[in-house]
Amino acid sequence: MKSAWTRIDIDASPSRVWEILRDLDGWPSWTDVLRDVHATPSLGGKIAFRIFLDGMPGLPIQARIREWTPERSIAWGGGLGGVFAGHHYFRLEPLGEDRTTLTHGEDFTGLLATLALRPSVIRRIERTYEKLNRQLKARIERS
Repeated sequence: MKSAWTRIDIDASPSRVWEILRDLDGWPSWTDVLRDVHATPSLGGKIAFRIFLDGMPGLPIQARIREWTPERSIAWGGGLGGVFAGHHYFRLEPLGEDRTTLTHGEDFTGLLATLALRPSVIRRIERTYEKLNRQLKARIERS
């Protein structure tokens, strides 16, 4: 397994962060990392989007929502059997009343993940996730 993960503190309660995160179709209004988002925001729902990794053209993704716990976590996953799979997650941890730590990452499994995800590729993925985190923080803290 290979993993890419990031963390950021946001000056808002988990309920406020959740309010923005749960509106999956609205993400393109505050981030340029994910575009053309179409989702059924619930456990087992489908999600489809294009992700723009640092310096690369949009990569189409289709997945199923595997975690949907209000004010705690959202995760989706999909892939090609044992060849390549990803489990993408957002986890919220309260830091007092009006601060939240967001942990955002992805675990990759399968033969292709082992062969293709070199450290430079993982770092590119993490830079992209860091960008999305900063955009989310800015969206929440400015309102």
